Amino acid sequence: MIPTNTTVLASAIQTVEELAPGRVKLVVGSGYTSAITIGRKPESTIVLGDPNASRAHAEIRPHGAGFVMVDMGSTNGSRINGVRVSHQELSDGDELTFGNTRIRFEAS
Repeated sequence: MIPTNTTVLASAIQTVEELAPGRVKLVVGSGYTSAITIGRKPESTIVLGDPNASRAHAEIRPHGAGFVMVDMGSTNGSRINGVRVSHQELSDGDELTFGNTRIRFEAS
């Protein structure tokens, strides 16, 4: 499980490093072709220890030359830069919120 104060880097998911509590950093390489699942389920790509996150909260999927975030019908919803969304294309630097966990999205 990735604690809610951790950073995840992905190009397949590259590395993990600490940030402030409740903050995660996700860096996804441009050649990444699989969906990144986010939630409390142990089989999620990013397992959150946040009780306010759903078991299957959201996915980040490759989309064209970039990525899109898709809420998977979570109880508390997903936000991008503070706005509740169900499906939205991601930009470098977007802040994604799942429960009380904030993930900074970066494309490399």
